[in-house]
Amino acid sequence: MQQKRSLRSSHSVGLAVKCFLEIMTAGCVVAAIAHTAHRYRYPTAVETFSSAMTQELGAEGAVDYLPQLRAHQNSLRSEIHFFRHAMMDDDSTKALEQGDGSVLLLKESYESQQEDLWSIFYNLFIPSDPKARGNTISIVIEQLQSIFSTMKNQGIVHEPTFFYNLIGDGGISSADIQELCRTHAPGLRCEFMQHYENGDERVTLNSLHQFCLDDEHQNYRVTYLHPKGSFHPSEQQNNWRRSLTDAALHGDCLNPPDNSCNLCGLLFLPQFTSFIPGNMWTASCSYIKGLLSPYDFHDKIEDATGEILLLRAREQLRAGLYPNDRRDRFGLDRYSSEHWVGSHPDVTPCDLDMYGRLSWVVESPLSQDEMKFQMAPHATGHLHGKRENRFHVLTDEGMRLRETFYLPGLLFKWSQLYGKAPPRNSWAWSWFPDGAFWRRAYEDHGLRTVELLTLPYYEHEGKPRSEGEELPVLSSFQRSAVDESRIPILNFDDASLAIFYQLWPDDPAHGEANLQTFDRQISAINHQLRRQGARAIIYIALVNGRQNGNESMTEIDVHRKCAEYENIECYWLPSLSSYNHGQSLSDIHEFCSMRPQSKVAFVHNNIDPLKMGVAYDLKENVLVALSAAIASPACLEGIGDAKSEDVMSYNVCSLQYSSLFDFTIPGNVFASRCDYVNKLIEPQDFENMQRDAAKSILLAKTRGTMTTDLPDGSRSLVEKLGFDRYAVDHWIGSHPSFTPCQAAHVGEHLSDFSSTFESGDYLHDEKLFLKTIQPNVDGVHLIMEPSKWREIMEFLKLPADKRRKESGLLAGHLLRWSLLYDAENSVPQHNSWIWSWFPDGEFWRVMVEQHGQSVGMEIVESGFDSGKIVPVKPW
Repeated sequence: MQQKRSLRSSHSVGLAVKCFLEIMTAGCVVAAIAHTAHRYRYPTAVETFSSAMTQELGAEGAVDYLPQLRAHQNSLRSEIHFFRHAMMDDDSTKALEQGDGSVLLLKESYESQQEDLWSIFYNLFIPSDPKARGNTISIVIEQLQSIFSTMKNQGIVHEPTFFYNLIGDGGISSADIQELCRTHAPGLRCEFMQHYENGDERVTLNSLHQFCLDDEHQNYRVTYLHPKGSFHPSEQQNNWRRSLTDAALHGDCLNPPDNSCNLCGLLFLPQFTSFIPGNMWTASCSYIKGLLSPYDFHDKIEDATGEILLLRAREQLRAGLYPNDRRDRFGLDRYSSEHWVGSHPDVTPCDLDMYGRLSWVVESPLSQDEMKFQMAPHATGHLHGKRENRFHVLTDEGMRLRETFYLPGLLFKWSQLYGKAPPRNSWAWSWFPDGAFWRRAYEDHGLRTVELLTLPYYEHEGKPRSEGEELPVLSSFQRSAVDESRIPILNFDDASLAIFYQLWPDDPAHGEANLQTFDRQISAINHQLRRQGARAIIYIALVNGRQNGNESMTEIDVHRKCAEYENIECYWLPSLSSYNHGQSLSDIHEFCSMRPQSKVAFVHNNIDPLKMGVAYDLKENVLVALSAAIASPACLEGIGDAKSEDVMSYNVCSLQYSSLFDFTIPGNVFASRCDYVNKLIEPQDFENMQRDAAKSILLAKTRGTMTTDLPDGSRSLVEKLGFDRYAVDHWIGSHPSFTPCQAAHVGEHLSDFSSTFESGDYLHDEKLFLKTIQPNVDGVHLIMEPSKWREIMEFLKLPADKRRKESGLLAGHLLRWSLLYDAENSVPQHNSWIWSWFPDGEFWRVMVEQHGQSVGMEIVESGFDSGKIVPVKPW
């Protein structure tokens, strides 16, 4: 092979000399030289030719031809590039032997194909500060010179186009840049696109994307550059920029061997995302065309990140590699530009940093001669996170199969952004742990692979549910195929209260306990109504009832028991599945829309929501007490009739308001007025919107403008934020005009009723639930476990700037209200109890007065500089 190559080299050099001597055509000469030295650069090719001339004519004879050689130097550069890439086979030799005419025809054909196959896009921000502006201009000159050097070294035949945008008001015009182009990169066609007073990298990336969407540009390669280090100049920034620029302009990035990759730069890293740190690169238009536009990506990566954070809150995904969430790791806000180019699952990357250590390049830049082409990533996944974090994740299968920055999180992100996974032969399946497992899983389950396979971990303390164990259901609703009214039209004129009762069937673990609970509840409700001379209609929805349309034994028993009580009338609503138990709240909402002057209540016999450390029968006692309270004089008189907005009136009543900083009711058993209920969002819509609100809070936490650190006992983050199946518990208190009252005395704990309500005699105490009590902090203190109260008080001693970012306090509630309700109804009234109940209430009330109803969104976007407001007295 070596002998054959040497013979071809000798033959080609001989043709070159012969061609030059006979017809004095530089193209003919360099065709042969480049044919044998296709990896040589221009000086090497000329040196090779000069040696051949000397060998053919002797030293003195060769001197006579040097002027002609120098006259052809400019064309030599382009000819070398042409023949290096277009004439590497036996046909090229035959073309040379046929004479110069055939060579020129081949060259013209090549040039017609290669015209404008490379374009450069340059994002140029001009700062207004004179010193920074001067530094920026020097960087522009440096990078233009690098482009010109590439044009020379690569023998670029036609003028590539240098598209640039100007951003800012730094006093530099497009005419100034055109002059820099003419001076420092002659032959480069510079085209000014647009000037933006404000903008970021997206304006130029979007221009690049639009360029590649044009079908005429499908064979192009595009390079993206920017003057990195102009804002914060340093030697390290200079080193990094020069290496990034040289790599993006390297011949192997412009023309990868065998067209083997579609994205090339200094160093490709599949760490927290797939990207080229520093964001300078060359890519094929055929790949760029498949990307979202940079603006769409900016929005969709935020939404995808929010969905990932929700999965994290559910414990379906974890973040063991990078426990501290940051914007740059998810590509939020300005960081979306750096995440954009590597975001598609079809990315096939290559890079030129053989060492793969970014810190080395920052300290000592790589020259183009030190760069080595290689497919990327070119090492095993050792770059992820700290060593101890990596070890913990890799050795714990439960962690590894839920790791956000391994394939579980990436597959989910790709499905959200592009609706697909990497192709079967992608590098991703071999680079990341468990690649074969996830590839097979995706082939079986498609876009919902990650959600389905991690569902067994939902709120399960980091361990999957055992095989055969029932999986959790995230929603409390199932949308009915027939959207029609479930509420019968009844004569309601003489009824004081409409009670919507959700009847759960017998619990196999406790015999007939659930039906027994129902009997005790309606007995207590009837007694409270009788003592007031009042009447109620009870709408009963049986959960998992009426199989095959036949009346169940439970319904027969309920009919019989209802008939025993003179102050109630029972009516059946269509039955519910256990996956649709939120429908009862939708029934209340519908009822109130038809009868806005009525009072309503929600009651159930489901023991499970009562998370109390007492026995089952004692929980039943509490449920009876909760039911009695909503029909008592304290509640029915407490919520009274609708009053003017200037007069604070109670609109929701329960046995006890024991929630310190969220607006939930114990057991979600409550009475309310329909004029208040009509202000609320329809419950199923609320569940969806509450999920979006939770997503906004988690995104704000990632941005550092909000926290979720308030101590809250054993409640999960999903429960604290009130989304998925927990949204129904947050519905009744979700409006900023929510004003609760309670029937229990101050200091009475739910557990007190677990024993006192065991005796039926307690129900006949005429002093019970007679007077409405307004909740107060001292009352909550008295019924809260001392250890939990101490934790909360320690948290509230934090500096104000930290305390005021807490989502469990008013910052979070103001955000939710701004997302859930229109501007006119998104903050409490000036005389609301909320301002005095919550820590820093006066501070936030002033903030609302100064910033308006949009204060919640401003918290998320930028946080608040509390120094603008004189601090108020701590809570």
